[in-house]
Amino acid sequence: SQSPVCLVDADQNFCNTSGWLNLNPTHSLSDLAKSRSGGVDDTLLTQLLTHHESGLAILYGCHNVEDTVPGGLPPHLWEPLMESLRNKFRTVIIDLPSRNVDPVHQWLVEQADHVLTVSQIDVL
Repeated sequence: SQSPVCLVDADQNFCNTSGWLNLNPTHSLSDLAKSRSGGVDDTLLTQLLTHHESGLAILYGCHNVEDTVPGGLPPHLWEPLMESLRNKFRTVIIDLPSRNVDPVHQWLVEQADHVLTVSQIDVL
């Protein structure tokens, strides 16, 4: 059976999701990018995920801003990653950067069933 929800922090330049959720990730997309792996199996995906007490699974862009990989996750790894995430989770939410949209980000949006655009974050 699939787990409910996974949040992917695809903004690998700022990596601010961990601060919002008060978590300290031990693995991230940066680890996948550095691994030079050709695929993403269930074992690797399980290692990369951090779990929140609410049940939300999070795949962080990086551990911290010093951990970023220039250019982010290579394009050839996004397709197997998304396939693995779709097989494991009912819902996959991808937090994309609001600037410098590249062909990978465009491809991710094209794969989506739904797209929600947040243009400004206001905390009330």
